Amino acid sequence: MGDSTSQAGLSNGQVFIQKSDGCVQFYVQAGAYNISSLGTAFIPTGKQVDNLYSPVPVAFLKLVPSKSTSIQVGALPTLMGAEYTFSFENMNIERGLLWNQENAINRGIQVNQSVGKFAASLS
Repeated sequence: MGDSTSQAGLSNGQVFIQKSDGCVQFYVQAGAYNISSLGTAFIPTGKQVDNLYSPVPVAFLKLVPSKSTSIQVGALPTLMGAEYTFSFENMNIERGLLWNQENAINRGIQVNQSVGKFAASLS
Protein backbone atom coordinates (compact mmCIF):
# COMPACT_ATOMS: atom_id res chain seq x y z
CA MET A 1 0.00 0.00 0.00
CA GLY A 2 2.76 2.51 0.90
CA ASP A 3 2.70 6.23 1.53
CA SER A 4 0.49 8.64 -0.41
CA THR A 5 2.26 10.37 -3.30
CA SER A 6 0.84 13.77 -2.34
CA GLN A 7 -0.18 15.26 0.97
CA ALA A 8 -0.90 18.70 2.33
CA GLY A 9 -0.95 20.12 5.80
CA LEU A 10 -1.30 23.34 7.74
CA SER A 11 1.72 23.78 9.98
CA ASN A 12 0.04 26.08 12.51
CA GLY A 13 -3.16 28.01 11.93
CA GLN A 14 -4.10 29.06 15.43
CA VAL A 15 -5.99 31.89 17.08
CA PHE A 16 -5.26 33.08 20.61
CA ILE A 17 -7.91 34.87 22.68
CA GLN A 18 -6.88 36.18 26.07
CA LYS A 19 -8.07 38.43 28.88
CA SER A 20 -5.05 39.22 31.05
CA ASP A 21 -6.34 41.77 33.54
CA GLY A 22 -8.72 41.76 36.49
CA CYS A 23 -9.57 39.07 39.04
CA VAL A 24 -11.03 36.71 36.42
CA GLN A 25 -8.89 36.06 33.34
CA PHE A 26 -8.91 33.47 30.54
CA TYR A 27 -6.83 32.08 27.69
CA VAL A 28 -8.03 30.10 24.65
CA GLN A 29 -5.84 28.66 21.88
CA ALA A 30 -7.80 27.23 18.95
CA GLY A 31 -7.13 26.11 15.40
CA ALA A 32 -5.23 23.53 13.37
CA TYR A 33 -1.67 22.34 13.82
CA ASN A 34 0.96 19.80 12.78
CA ILE A 35 3.46 18.63 15.36
CA SER A 36 6.49 17.68 13.33
CA SER A 37 9.56 15.83 14.52
CA LEU A 38 12.58 14.87 12.43
CA GLY A 39 12.51 11.24 11.32
CA THR A 40 8.80 10.64 11.94
CA ALA A 41 6.11 10.02 9.36
CA PHE A 42 3.92 12.87 8.15
CA ILE A 43 0.43 12.80 9.63
CA PRO A 44 -2.22 14.96 7.91
CA THR A 45 -3.38 18.01 9.84
CA GLY A 46 -6.96 16.73 10.29
CA LYS A 47 -5.80 13.47 11.84
CA GLN A 48 -3.43 15.25 14.23
CA VAL A 49 -6.11 17.67 15.41
CA ASP A 50 -8.64 14.84 15.86
CA ASN A 51 -6.25 12.39 17.52
CA LEU A 52 -4.08 14.67 19.66
CA TYR A 53 -5.38 17.74 21.49
CA SER A 54 -8.57 18.70 19.57
CA PRO A 55 -9.19 22.03 17.80
CA VAL A 56 -8.86 23.73 21.21
CA PRO A 57 -5.64 22.32 22.69
CA VAL A 58 -5.24 24.92 25.45
CA ALA A 59 -8.04 26.75 27.28
CA PHE A 60 -8.19 27.79 30.90
CA LEU A 61 -9.82 30.12 33.38
CA LYS A 62 -7.45 32.02 35.65
CA LEU A 63 -8.54 33.39 39.02
CA VAL A 64 -6.27 36.05 40.53
CA PRO A 65 -7.20 36.61 44.20
CA SER A 66 -4.04 38.66 44.89
CA LYS A 67 -1.07 40.21 43.09
CA SER A 68 1.15 37.23 43.97
CA THR A 69 -1.30 34.32 43.63
CA SER A 70 -3.21 32.84 40.70
CA ILE A 71 -5.22 29.66 40.14
CA GLN A 72 -5.68 28.22 36.64
CA VAL A 73 -8.31 25.61 35.77
CA GLY A 74 -8.68 23.83 32.42
CA ALA A 75 -6.44 22.41 29.68
CA LEU A 76 -3.03 23.83 30.56
CA PRO A 77 0.40 23.71 28.90
CA THR A 78 2.84 21.47 30.75
CA LEU A 79 5.20 22.69 33.45
CA MET A 80 7.76 20.02 32.50
CA GLY A 81 10.63 20.17 30.04
CA ALA A 82 12.20 22.80 27.84
CA GLU A 83 10.74 21.55 24.53
CA TYR A 84 7.54 23.35 23.55
CA THR A 85 4.73 21.34 21.96
CA PHE A 86 3.77 23.32 18.87
CA SER A 87 6.39 23.85 16.16
CA PHE A 88 5.87 27.62 15.93
CA GLU A 89 7.06 27.81 19.56
CA ASN A 90 10.06 25.53 19.08
CA MET A 91 12.36 25.88 16.08
CA ASN A 92 14.25 22.68 17.04
CA ILE A 93 12.57 20.19 14.69
CA GLU A 94 15.04 17.52 15.82
CA ARG A 95 13.38 17.69 19.23
CA GLY A 96 15.03 16.25 22.30
CA LEU A 97 14.67 12.94 24.05
CA LEU A 98 12.49 14.59 26.71
CA TRP A 99 10.00 15.92 24.16
CA ASN A 100 8.89 12.41 23.25
CA GLN A 101 8.41 11.45 26.90
CA GLU A 102 6.81 14.48 28.54
CA ASN A 103 3.14 15.28 28.72
CA ALA A 104 2.34 18.36 26.65
CA ILE A 105 -1.17 19.38 27.74
CA ASN A 106 -2.49 18.78 31.25
CA ARG A 107 -6.12 18.97 32.27
CA GLY A 108 -6.58 20.11 35.83
CA ILE A 109 -5.66 22.85 38.27
CA GLN A 110 -2.45 24.85 38.64
CA VAL A 111 -1.63 27.20 41.53
CA ASN A 112 1.04 29.88 41.02
CA GLN A 113 2.61 31.80 43.92
CA SER A 114 5.35 34.42 43.96
CA VAL A 115 7.18 35.94 46.93
CA GLY A 116 9.77 38.57 46.06
CA LYS A 117 12.22 37.10 43.53
CA PHE A 118 10.92 33.55 44.01
CA ALA A 119 8.03 31.93 42.15
CA ALA A 120 6.55 28.44 42.33
CA SER A 121 3.84 26.53 40.49
CA LEU A 122 2.03 23.36 41.51
CA SER A 123 -0.04 21.53 38.93
